[in-house]
Amino acid sequence: ISDGVRKPGRAKGSHSRSHTHLSCAACVVEEEAEQDAIGGLLEGLADGALQDPLARSVGFCRTHFMSIGDACRDAEVWSTVVRGQMAAVDRLIGSLDEFIAKQDYQRAHENLSEEAKQARFTAIDMLSADCRFL
Repeated sequence: ISDGVRKPGRAKGSHSRSHTHLSCAACVVEEEAEQDAIGGLLEGLADGALQDPLARSVGFCRTHFMSIGDACRDAEVWSTVVRGQMAAVDRLIGSLDEFIAKQDYQRAHENLSEEAKQARFTAIDMLSADCRFL
């Protein structure tokens, strides 16, 4: 626990999407590229370059959030990641509220925002290990 923010506790590699053949060249390259991307993201958050884009993003899927937690060694950067994720969840809840409200027959004629149209898929992706819609 750091600054009241707890990093997810998981065994290293438990979130891997790699195939059963760990020596598969494509899996190795994919894992290396993902680790490079996460490292770049953490560097950008540490120097402040990516804090605003993170604040406006739809957040991370569960798999990548866990991978970032595994890789992050800076408590301040981790707090930034968690705050960004929490803000994304808050926005998602607002969009889901809109989607649900407009399913009511009295409001069914109202147009849904693009965020509300996408909200159910974003919620599935954020809670699963899949990020097709994020």
